[in-house]
Amino acid sequence: MSESAKVISTDVLVLGGGIAGLCAANKAIDQGVNVLITDKAVVPWTGQMPLAGGGFTCIPPETVGGVEADIKFKVKEGEYLNDQEILSATVSDTYPCMSEMFAWGAPFKTDTKGEMEIQDSGRVLCNDAPMLLPTLLGRAVEKGGKVMNRVFMLDLLQQDSRIVGAVGFDTRTGEFYVVKSKATIIAVGGCNYKGRRLFHMNCGEGVAMAYNAGAELRN
Repeated sequence: MSESAKVISTDVLVLGGGIAGLCAANKAIDQGVNVLITDKAVVPWTGQMPLAGGGFTCIPPETVGGVEADIKFKVKEGEYLNDQEILSATVSDTYPCMSEMFAWGAPFKTDTKGEMEIQDSGRVLCNDAPMLLPTLLGRAVEKGGKVMNRVFMLDLLQQDSRIVGAVGFDTRTGEFYVVKSKATIIAVGGCNYKGRRLFHMNCGEGVAMAYNAGAELRN
């Protein structure tokens, strides 16, 4: 570990370069602010998306019974431990979010009209799943977003009861970083209560950072 820290400043700090982090980064960049994305691995080959095959459940609002049926399925799949209020909002918001990603150039399959195709099963699929995250990253970088790979953020910075950034280190060199930010977004995955296929990278460090900073945990 280096003796002195490297200090960086940005408007918005995004912790995590998976699909959640890259979408958050793009949304922030569209507001005209400076954005820095950090990840303990390498963006855009991090997170669960490269392993998930590029499929999303996407229920259009006009689908009769679709949203309710999908919520019931996810509640059962989550062994009835889901926060159903948050789950309902997530399922309802998926379609407009997917539509926005499609407008950004996400490589989703299209119908004969060139619009985002939603299968009868309520799924949206990628033509080229490995290119989904690179596409989102490319858009963010093209609009001025910055990326720091292999930087493991450990804790949030606080000042006067406000989050003002985060601290971490380069996993290759040991160099210590202090990133000052006006806003910090944690998008590093959840914390599973048991091991499951494709989810073993959800170690919960983001949940721990938020909890240690005083955030209330739900579910």
